[in-house]
Amino acid sequence: MTTLNIYFNDIQDEGVAAICEALERNTALANLDIRDNSITPAGARSLTSMLEVNSALTKFNIAGNSIEAEGARALAEAIKQCP
Repeated sequence: MTTLNIYFNDIQDEGVAAICEALERNTALANLDIRDNSITPAGARSLTSMLEVNSALTKFNIAGNSIEAEGARALAEAIKQCP
């Protein structure tokens, strides 16, 4: 599987944290769509931690979440440092 679409599922921060934990060991998934899942800056921090070690993911969509400026800045920095 190279694409995972789980948009509009209300996974929230806890769900994205679990997904990110699994994706830290990912070698196949290239696209992740987690739009509109009630993700906040806490969930964005989970995404940044995963991005620091995941070299397979090349595209993700987090539109419609409430990551705020704090989460956006953290993600931008993590993307710059992607392996």
